[in-house]
Amino acid sequence: MTDTYSPIPELNLLKEFSDGPGEDAFSDGFEFYEYDRPDAGLVEWLCLEGREEEVRGHLDRLTPFAQATGSGSFYALWHCDDRTDFATLPVIRFGDEGDLDIIEGLRNLFGPSASAACRPRCPASS
Repeated sequence: MTDTYSPIPELNLLKEFSDGPGEDAFSDGFEFYEYDRPDAGLVEWLCLEGREEEVRGHLDRLTPFAQATGSGSFYALWHCDDRTDFATLPVIRFGDEGDLDIIEGLRNLFGPSASAACRPRCPASS
């Protein structure tokens, strides 16, 4: 049994920081989900209630890991390929008003250039 939050060192460091001393969140509304929690809001956000088995292959490519705001936005890793460095996977922010933002990896999500790395567009499918 391990106390490690996830298989991603960068995410574990952020979780450790988030769980640190004090009761205040480091970012208003930000809260970690249980890592690899099935669906964690995806089914509802994508309006797929009752179709979970039909779209399971697509849902399995997304790993929600945190609530982004107190109003319903959340972050998920997008397993878009077979890379082994999960910290480089695109992060999708599912917005509470229906918007999608794609961030180029965890390292860009919380870095100083996070707002510049966040683009409201979808990459071309391969």
